[in-house]
Amino acid sequence: TYGNQFSALASSTSAQTTQSSSLGIGDRYGINIQFQLGEIYGYKNRMKSLKAEVEMARQKRQKVMVEIKRRVIADYYNLFTNQRLVKIKQADAESANITASIAEYEMKRGKIMPAELSRLKNVQSIADVNLELSRRDYITVYCQFEALLGCRLSNFKKKK
Repeated sequence: TYGNQFSALASSTSAQTTQSSSLGIGDRYGINIQFQLGEIYGYKNRMKSLKAEVEMARQKRQKVMVEIKRRVIADYYNLFTNQRLVKIKQADAESANITASIAEYEMKRGKIMPAELSRLKNVQSIADVNLELSRRDYITVYCQFEALLGCRLSNFKKKK
């Protein structure tokens, strides 16, 4: 710091005498240092707090990674199971279609009654509905799995 200074040291006035002592005008130079005690004494605690936050973030990231891995595994096996269910339901629908076709032929020849054909047609329609529902579930799980991975599953095909 620097600057001019005028400071009255003592001054007294009485009826008989007037006394006054003062410093005159002069220049002043000096150094001022300011620091907060919290900066000095709180440094260790602040560092511990920051390290704890970093560790907490690391653990949170690890927890999220474990959850993502679990989700990928669960969705993969849901996809795999739904794919197998589609194949099973497709075979069931094909069998029902063949049986209904044979029943139509047999009814025309007079070997079975129309009620039996109607029952077999009902079984065929149930098998077709189950197949379509199974396909819907498979495609839904397939798209959700692709969304989870963030890329198309066709990218993972083996190239010959």
